[in-house]
Amino acid sequence: MKRLSDISSSLKGLLVRDSARGASLKGSDLDCGARGARASRSLLPLLAAILLLLAGACTHNGGPSGPLYGRWHLQRIEADNMTAPAQNGEIYWAFQNGMIQMLLDRGGHSVSQTYGAYRLADNTLFLNFSEERYAPFSELGLARQSELQVLKLTGKEFTLLYTPDPTLPDATLTYYLRKW
Repeated sequence: MKRLSDISSSLKGLLVRDSARGASLKGSDLDCGARGARASRSLLPLLAAILLLLAGACTHNGGPSGPLYGRWHLQRIEADNMTAPAQNGEIYWAFQNGMIQMLLDRGGHSVSQTYGAYRLADNTLFLNFSEERYAPFSELGLARQSELQVLKLTGKEFTLLYTPDPTLPDATLTYYLRKW
């Protein structure tokens, strides 16, 4: 059994000064020496590639996702010549890369969400909630496939007009959203 003084002197002996770099190396660094250096050098290109991929996946306002990118808070729905759907909570629309997520926060840790696809073309927002289980919330009055006319779209405000029944063009819903 080694004595404490022997262990202490052994540890002191393991600390080596690398005069070329001016850095201190511990004994464990000496054990794996060149093997550890080769491994860390071979991982460097892999880490760089992963970081580049992640950087390319990030988008921002006005970037590849377009002017809708981000989360929008539904302020109100106005109805003309029809009854407005009842709002039972706070509703948020989030857009990114052709996907839309809608969140309904009823308070008290009760949050529902639904997902669909969107496309913005010629001042028309096309929504497609192809899976029945991800249909838009009834609080919105939207069909699973909907076309909404964009009345206003700025960095902070987004206004949409929806005609649920094309045979009744005067019956419309207007959605007022703010960037959140």
